[in-house]
Amino acid sequence: LQCSPEGNNEFQAFGEDPVNNYKFQLTHKCACWNGCSNASSIIETAVRASKKSATIST
Repeated sequence: LQCSPEGNNEFQAFGEDPVNNYKFQLTHKCACWNGCSNASSIIETAVRASKKSATIST
């Protein structure tokens, strides 16, 4: 797991060496310290917006 503050999301598979030993590397901003700290606020904002658009006034 590797930090990418620039937001470059990448998954790499490096093959099998020795047999049955697989090596992978995941690069993502959420691997950084505090890299996804605002993820919940983004979700909450989207939920609030969808609730407002679903409101029916009489």
